[in-house]
Amino acid sequence: MGFLCTFLVGCKQESKKIKNTEIFTNKEINIGTVSKEDTVRFNIEVINPMNEDLIIKKTSSSCGCTLVNIKDSIIKPNNKTQLKMEFIPGVNRKGNVSQAIVVEANTTERFHEVIIKANVK
Repeated sequence: MGFLCTFLVGCKQESKKIKNTEIFTNKEINIGTVSKEDTVRFNIEVINPMNEDLIIKKTSSSCGCTLVNIKDSIIKPNNKTQLKMEFIPGVNRKGNVSQAIVVEANTTERFHEVIIKANVK
């Protein structure tokens, strides 16, 4: 009986995390050729194809040149939201650049990444 109770409690705790799923419709976004003086604004779609809430715990970027804001940090089942992005290359960047955007969520695989690519002139 003690084993059965322990097993059931363990199963209940595991169900708090959503199964591994793709939350981005695109894993790589190429914003094309931009000037180092440009500020490029765009959105990245985040989807929740699961049957429970997807909770975005944290967003981050691999450098200070990319700002990330999320409209809704709790995404209801089968809904979507947008990451609002702002890419500011700055005068020190030139050529092909890649930046990682990382989202931490309540999924089995905690971290999800999308790559932003640009050619800075």
